[in-house]
Amino acid sequence: MKKRDGAFGLTGFVLIAGLLAMVVLVGTAAADQDAYIRATSKSEGDVGQQNFIISMTLNASGFLGDCSDPDPPECPDGYGGRIYVVNHQKKWVNGTNLTDVSSDGYETVGWMSSYGVGGRFFETTWPTPLKPGIYDLILDLNVTGCPYVWTNTTKSGEHIEDPMWVVYVNAIELNMTAFISGSGSCPGSDPLNVNIGDTVTYCFNVTNTGGATLTNITLNDSHYGVIAINDTLAPGQSTNGNATHTVNESDILHGTNKANVSARDPANNLVEDTDNCTIIVDYNASISKTPDYPRNAAIGESVNFTIFVDLPNATLHKVTVNDTLPAGFIYNSSSFNLTANNDSFNGIVSGPEDGTAPVHVNWTLGTVNNS
Repeated sequence: MKKRDGAFGLTGFVLIAGLLAMVVLVGTAAADQDAYIRATSKSEGDVGQQNFIISMTLNASGFLGDCSDPDPPECPDGYGGRIYVVNHQKKWVNGTNLTDVSSDGYETVGWMSSYGVGGRFFETTWPTPLKPGIYDLILDLNVTGCPYVWTNTTKSGEHIEDPMWVVYVNAIELNMTAFISGSGSCPGSDPLNVNIGDTVTYCFNVTNTGGATLTNITLNDSHYGVIAINDTLAPGQSTNGNATHTVNESDILHGTNKANVSARDPANNLVEDTDNCTIIVDYNASISKTPDYPRNAAIGESVNFTIFVDLPNATLHKVTVNDTLPAGFIYNSSSFNLTANNDSFNGIVSGPEDGTAPVHVNWTLGTVNNS
């Protein structure tokens, strides 16, 4: 347990604050009001709120309880209590250590309250972002050093119970992956390498990672619209959806698919998450050049070469093939033969074409439909 300052002489580790020093006499107390604590996301006020989302700030407001003297001087600042945000337990046992989960540890509140009335308090106990889950907001009462007896007892003369308030921090999580249909299953990968013509299955996994049941769950994909999933999830439950897609040329430049999931918690707060998955289309080309058959060639003899260009299954634009013949070779343009689904052709040969220098050949095929 973290101790924040020197105002307390006791370690604040118990759920039940301790024994009263004396019995409260009837007629000596002011209006008897029990100590209490409440949670709120508002910047001020005393409105009790149980359901939060991770972007909210958790504040605590409440009262330290009445004092036995009808008009006492206020207890010294720092005497009164500590506010803890702890992991929820269904049942607390007296003497249990309180470990604050917030980033700055427990808060100290006392009678010299800035909230306007002695014994009342308003404190920020957990700044954003909150972590999803169920928590107990506890006012650990500590009246050591105050000369008066507090009257908020469960039985006169016995003990003061530490007030507590249950807080639900609600959230939803979307994970999106993909696999090539017929060669995998959900969950898939992100990113995923594919070829044009592959059928891709997108996997959507939605989990309620918060503390309360979520309803009205809707999953929307940027390409496929609404994806069918369960519309209600209890804490810890998941639901899955999928969509299929045939990879095409547009995926070369636009291969990232985005999705958003939204839901409502019991207080009608909007809870949502987004994720995306990227497919990387293999659109590299390869080229090879081979003679008609392996042999030794004599001067003046013709040698046929085949140039094979392997293109992706797509419509390709401004396709150009370049070849260089070393010195000693003469390019025979009449022997050229092209097999391609192209819309134009132009061939340029550099000189001299007498074998005394390398020859550079450029073939421009325009647009090639290889889909």
